[in-house]
Amino acid sequence: MDDEIKVSELPQASQINAEDLLMIIQGGANKKLATQILKEYIINSIPKTEPEYIIVRMNADATLNAAVTIPFDNIAKNTSERLSLSNNAVVIGEGIKKVEVSGMVFGEDTNTSPLYLWTEIRQNNAEVQTSIADTSTNYGTTSFSPIILDVVQGDKISIYKLNNSTQKIRGTISSFLMVKVVEEE
Repeated sequence: MDDEIKVSELPQASQINAEDLLMIIQGGANKKLATQILKEYIINSIPKTEPEYIIVRMNADATLNAAVTIPFDNIAKNTSERLSLSNNAVVIGEGIKKVEVSGMVFGEDTNTSPLYLWTEIRQNNAEVQTSIADTSTNYGTTSFSPIILDVVQGDKISIYKLNNSTQKIRGTISSFLMVKVVEEE
């Protein structure tokens, strides 16, 4: 008799309960079979979850001459079916209770006053976190450390430029918004 047992031929962990596993081991089953079933049970009992997140950015640089939402129009990476991009904002889908939000905006001043870039993360157009950068040397970056937000389905997360001066916001990899699911309902 061939003692080789293929794990792929074993029942899935979801098909074996702890009582059945104990009966297999106590019932004098082939030790190799019992060991492989136990390994399969343990391995498949550990949830295999990839973090759910979305990273959005701009396809190109954008010159903004007013206080306005940063025009994120491109999904750089999305591992979630519950997070989407719509009208420059990340939209929260069903079953999400908390998210971690972070981001960065790289700007270039195109006139002389004011010499700063002032941005904020917004949740449904309400200020959540603010960042300001000196642009007196023409360039500045506002960055947002990760912050945890309570959310409900339909919430919109965006980054808003607060100052009215004309600034070129750098696109592609220079400016981004990342939203990651950290707790489900």
